[in-house]
Amino acid sequence: INQILRMNYKFSARFRTKMKYQSLNKEPYECTLSPYCLRFTQGNAYVVGFSSHHSQVRTFALDRIRYVQQLPQRFMRPADFNAAIYFQHSYGAFGGNDIAPEVIEIRCNEWFTSYLRQRPLHPSQRESAPGHFTLNVALTKDFVSALLSFGPALKVISPSALRERLKALAAEGGGVY
Repeated sequence: INQILRMNYKFSARFRTKMKYQSLNKEPYECTLSPYCLRFTQGNAYVVGFSSHHSQVRTFALDRIRYVQQLPQRFMRPADFNAAIYFQHSYGAFGGNDIAPEVIEIRCNEWFTSYLRQRPLHPSQRESAPGHFTLNVALTKDFVSALLSFGPALKVISPSALRERLKALAAEGGGVY
């Protein structure tokens, strides 16, 4: 909670921050961040901003930030940055103007149909017939993992490349057992 409050102040006051970040399976690194917004999704909190380490806008999980130091320099968030647009095709944490959405068609069993009516996977979700849904969303790792997690309750109709990818991942997972 303290990390969230500190980041919230830093982006609202437009202060640059120095932080140490621990990526998965990589060495920690320091960077200067100009924080633009916070993103809360699937029980996790993220900060989105311009990273000096990457020279581009990036998303950072707050629980992987090892320390944050406010710098005296202020910054101006680009006038064309809009968090709603940045995440419009995103399922979760991965956003950006460079992720392209695809039309996804899925068919669900009766139980999962009820679930999706109450808890849509994405704002673009539409039910075209009972148990048949379409979404316009980017095929990010977190979205593919979510689809996989629903097991036989959900079947991807199209695109066929996504269906084949899920089939291969399910077979690979089954091979572990």
